[in-house]
Amino acid sequence: MDNSSRNPHGVHQDNSMLTEGTVLLKSAAEAGNWNLVKDVIINGDVTALRSDSPQSTDDTLKHFAQEAVVRAAHCDKWETLISFLSASDTLLEDESSLLSVTELMASSDSLKKSRYLQIDVLDCVWKHAKQKILDSTDKRVQNTLVQLAAELNMWSRVCELLVAKPDLNLLDSDGLSVLHRLVMCPDNRFDSLLPVLLNNGADASFKNSEGDTALHLAANYQKIVKIGKSLQLRECNVGDQCTDFQSKIMAEYHLKCCESKKQALVKLMESCPDLNNLDSLGNTAVILAAKNENWEFLELLIEHGANTDLVNDNLQSVLHVLALTEGQADPVLVTKVVEQCQCQVDDTDCSGSSPLHLAAYSQNWTVFKVLLDFGADPGRRDGSGYTVLHTLAGTGKDQVQHVTSLFTFLTQQGVDLNIPCPADNTVLHIAAIQKNWTLVKDLIHLGVDVQHCNTQGFSIMHLLAFSNLHSEDDESRDKDLDTFDTDEEINTEEDDDDE
Repeated sequence: MDNSSRNPHGVHQDNSMLTEGTVLLKSAAEAGNWNLVKDVIINGDVTALRSDSPQSTDDTLKHFAQEAVVRAAHCDKWETLISFLSASDTLLEDESSLLSVTELMASSDSLKKSRYLQIDVLDCVWKHAKQKILDSTDKRVQNTLVQLAAELNMWSRVCELLVAKPDLNLLDSDGLSVLHRLVMCPDNRFDSLLPVLLNNGADASFKNSEGDTALHLAANYQKIVKIGKSLQLRECNVGDQCTDFQSKIMAEYHLKCCESKKQALVKLMESCPDLNNLDSLGNTAVILAAKNENWEFLELLIEHGANTDLVNDNLQSVLHVLALTEGQADPVLVTKVVEQCQCQVDDTDCSGSSPLHLAAYSQNWTVFKVLLDFGADPGRRDGSGYTVLHTLAGTGKDQVQHVTSLFTFLTQQGVDLNIPCPADNTVLHIAAIQKNWTLVKDLIHLGVDVQHCNTQGFSIMHLLAFSNLHSEDDESRDKDLDTFDTDEEINTEEDDDDE
């Protein structure tokens, strides 16, 4: 039998020439005895059994050491791998070993569970194989490492890897590119690094696995927060000496951050060939900015020509989404958006709701009032047959002041408050069913018909009688309805006079 073999470098070598360290290293690696492997690597200058061929035995020892490193990565022995690399800078000189370790670093579920260990492993590999990584002819090495560095928010490492010209338009195991990761970065590194990535070939229109471009992600993650919303600063009159220097410094810093963020977002928009690109749900960046209450970005998009008349898969335009937001949008911005979408104020979504319906549902009174000012129809029925009048009447007692004000405004506009819902209830019935006696009283003062009966034949008088039998808040109800009998007497007297 031929006892000879060939090492990975093509050097013919007799097995009898293997050093004790080489044999021990191979056996220890195959057995998973990592402590012994480490000791052999550290003491890799063991004297060969035959000294007439030192170069070939050194190469063989090095080959088995490289195999041990790859095996450690395969077995998720990352602390052991760090120890190996710290013992010798030559263990990842082989191209195939470097690629194997790199890909295992990116795909290991065990490693992903320990973020700090991931960072340590990447740092160690970079420290001991930096030049080999940058010089590698297999672009998979640089592409994988730049994605991993972006995933770990190690942006200085990303910048160092850009020297090797990696492909930035590839998706990692999470379905994200390096640019997507940067847009999702929670700090101001987005502002400074966005131009760097774009100049190195990152495509702003490249979509992630869920169909989002960088612009869609920016609508969610990159908000320009105005100073009044984030800092409670004391206002100083012109000429006054402001003693709160810390507040002044913070204010100046915040203003610079806002301006930096704004410039970065403008750069991103200018890099997008289509500001109206749709995500997987048919949303544009404009719709997503409204949905995420990213008002300043929404304004920037509109200023740069993004369409406001497109609808998503639910047939909702930016008006519908704006109406559903719970935050307090700037009335000036709301007016600007509604003005641009004036022809759509009564368009309905897939549930039959107009923006006015949705504003009433979400109690967004700013949007509700602006929509009315631009001609939205309060008498339009939604998919269930209800108008915004019925929705307003069913609003909680805590909103009674807003609701009463809106009913007063609608009455002045000539809107009929006696429009019945599918159950033939008017706003007065609905308010009484909700036991919102303050609103009941206000509606009566506005002239709502107290004689109207619903499909069950009940008028407001019947509902009041039922409440007398079952209500536990008699005192509160009587106080709110203290003018009810007087109004009824007046109405009765008027009827008698007519007769």
